[in-house]
Amino acid sequence: MRAVLDAEPEDEKDWLEWKGSLDLTKPKGVFAVARCILAMGNRQPDHAALKAGGLAYMIVGAEAGNGGVPQGVELIDEVKLVNALDTYLGPEHPVYDARFIFVDGKHVLVVVVEPPKWGDHIWLLWKGYQDQDDKRAKLVPEGSIFVRHGSQSKPASASQIRALEQRSLRGLNIAPAFKMGVEVKGEILGFDSSEDEVASWIAERRHLLLNLSNRSSWPPKVEEHLAGVALVLVDTAARRLAHAGANKLSIRLQNQVPKNLENVWLTLRDTTGRIIAAYSANEPLERDLPEAPTPFEPLFEGALVNWSSLRADPLDLSILDWEVVREEGSPMEIKLKLGNFIQVEDSGISTDFHLFIAPGDTSPLGLDYTIRTLSLDTVMTGTLEVPVVNRSIRVSQVIGPENDLPTRPEPPTEAPSWMQW
Repeated sequence: MRAVLDAEPEDEKDWLEWKGSLDLTKPKGVFAVARCILAMGNRQPDHAALKAGGLAYMIVGAEAGNGGVPQGVELIDEVKLVNALDTYLGPEHPVYDARFIFVDGKHVLVVVVEPPKWGDHIWLLWKGYQDQDDKRAKLVPEGSIFVRHGSQSKPASASQIRALEQRSLRGLNIAPAFKMGVEVKGEILGFDSSEDEVASWIAERRHLLLNLSNRSSWPPKVEEHLAGVALVLVDTAARRLAHAGANKLSIRLQNQVPKNLENVWLTLRDTTGRIIAAYSANEPLERDLPEAPTPFEPLFEGALVNWSSLRADPLDLSILDWEVVREEGSPMEIKLKLGNFIQVEDSGISTDFHLFIAPGDTSPLGLDYTIRTLSLDTVMTGTLEVPVVNRSIRVSQVIGPENDLPTRPEPPTEAPSWMQW
């Protein structure tokens, strides 16, 4: 209030108006306040938000340029004042608060108009008004639209009315608050796939293989095999663990929006960098290491066929509802397609997957999540905490270095049929 009294007359704004004095017991005074409320309520939300948090003020009984002294107004019952204002504002109007305060021995009316919002009605004059003290005054008809022109409230132009129509229509496109229940079940243990663990495994397998033959051609074959194994060892071991049910997590999402949601995607983001591997429970998880070479000659040329080498690799199958994105310098992202949700569904939809992290850190694994849907323009974000148990398992405990080592073929107890005559 002191800022208004000390201001200059030109300091009035579209969000601030003052009147030195109005007779609030007469229609003329009441209409002046109602017109200002309507005009302030008809501001554009983005413009209004730039000043005073979108609020607007009308001061009656104090103005700039009066030596810092309020003129004051006659104190009347606030309920009677609101009823009188509603005569012009109608049953639906901008949200406002009107009350009297006491300043330097005078009563001053302060009206606060709440910020306009996208989707608000165009606020109209509910009852026509004509100044009975001025015979030349024209009737202000019912349904008139007022807007702020600088520091004044004036009738809206055609372009301003069109802008207010767009304000109302824009509200139709505002999506309901996007809210889903998110719950995670399960826990994970550490998975030791460190360089030392892999190197130790490779060294032990090299020792076992080299002991099978003294031929000079044998070591290069062993090294070629080990180079291929090193590329897939950790992934193969993790997949075998997942296939056995280890580190399985289940996330359930429940629609809490009064609207059907189409094509919902959940993205999990590992900002900590703790995740080593991630697999969907719906994808093929079985995988074998590259077949080990053998130094042993078959007993009969063409008699032995390694059928396992002819199996199709199940990992060639594409999984449409799961994607892991891991780019250098960026957090791992796990994207899961969850499908469609009916409105306020009780059961929700669950998705299962497996996560593997390095051992040592037993604090909960924090995963930032983002939920998107084609049905809404907004997204929902949050953080999930996954419990980590104080146990771990090593690669060598899942796949031993001796796994699938070649063995010398045993001679048959009788000759093949084609040799019998």
